[in-house]
Amino acid sequence: MKRSSIFSVVLACGLLSAAPASAGNLYVSGSVGLNSPTNSVTNYSYGNRSEDVTYSLTSGAAFLGAIGCDYESFRIEGEFGYQTFKMDQATGIYNGETPVVFGASCNGHVFSLLANGYYDFPVGNSIKPYVTAGIGMANVRFADLSFSGQAPLNMDSNALAYQIGAGIAVPVSKKVTIDARYRYFGTGLFTMPEYYVASAAPYGAETSLHAHQVLLGMRVAF
Repeated sequence: MKRSSIFSVVLACGLLSAAPASAGNLYVSGSVGLNSPTNSVTNYSYGNRSEDVTYSLTSGAAFLGAIGCDYESFRIEGEFGYQTFKMDQATGIYNGETPVVFGASCNGHVFSLLANGYYDFPVGNSIKPYVTAGIGMANVRFADLSFSGQAPLNMDSNALAYQIGAGIAVPVSKKVTIDARYRYFGTGLFTMPEYYVASAAPYGAETSLHAHQVLLGMRVAF
């Protein structure tokens, strides 16, 4: 998928949050927290051989910024996200044989653009629990990707992205709200090239990225 698709999502998110603004209250928000990805599993097939590779990913940081519109019990917004992670090893299983562990390293980055919806539960006091879901696009980048000391490479792929989560919002003034939330972030399938683990030829296969995120944020109304 071309990178121009990412800019299409930017436009869509902006229209989503801005078009109905006359009926609600505009706000901006920012969040920061822990990004904890799950291991990524990929299957490579070439000729009469196959290989299952598990990429062990380690935690990084997550940063989110958004502009949206608040309709009291329901909110919509366009969100830009940036997440980091690292890789510490890869485990390959060739044709069902004994697993082989390879040293691996990379600096991972995920840039995402999502259109999100929120439902704030009316519980009768100032604290508002909420649920959220969103969909959009992500660009997944593996910088300085290297296996067992081989020369590093850089790669990136675009994929569908989504999130689902829940949190609690606490207003601290008429216009400022603090919230804490958990969300599950995931991507659709994208191509992960296998270059050093299985063979010297650049075979590729589809994989996806998933992460648990714990976030603390602030929302400011206009």
